Amino acid sequence: MQATICCPDIKDIGVLNPLTEYTKYLPDELLPTFWSEEEQELLTGTTLQPAVRAKLNSLLREFELVRTATEGIEWCAKYWWDEDDGCVTFDDWMCVDAMYRSRALEFPGVGDCMCPCVDMANHASGDATAALYETDQDGDGLLLLREGKKIGKDGEISITSARLSHCVCKTNARADTAMTKERVRTSSLTDFLKTP
Repeated sequence: MQATICCPDIKDIGVLNPLTEYTKYLPDELLPTFWSEEEQELLTGTTLQPAVRAKLNSLLREFELVRTATEGIEWCAKYWWDEDDGCVTFDDWMCVDAMYRSRALEFPGVGDCMCPCVDMANHASGDATAALYETDQDGDGLLLLREGKKIGKDGEISITSARLSHCVCKTNARADTAMTKERVRTSSLTDFLKTP
């Protein structure tokens, strides 16, 4: 939905908001599901080969379910599924899935969501974990420096997280200055699925 809203060729769909702008600059995830058939053949004999095939089959089923569920919605039919001008493809669905699974976090009391800034933090465990994330009483996401930890200029922000992914996304998050507390707003997915 956010990708549809930020598309310059599509007007009057959804609500333009800071997450829309943030979403359009997220990098592509280069997961094995995006590899060519020749590249996937390199996985022959590994446990990753059947896992990638199963994931691709699952993604195709999900894509068809989304298409079936939304093709009767006027704006979806026009902008997503139109035979000549429709702009959503299976590759787009794979990108959405990769983005969600590599960046969405499970926030206590809120549920699954992407939270700008927090979603860029690297994974670490034990003493290497410099920060933690949680929600406040209003449902806002908080990125907090752990007690006794410091992050200097060019330091790495790392969290132990309940990511929804089976693959670790290697994204660097660097602090420009020493960080004590960063407050970031989270929003539920339903806030962004408003139709015109």
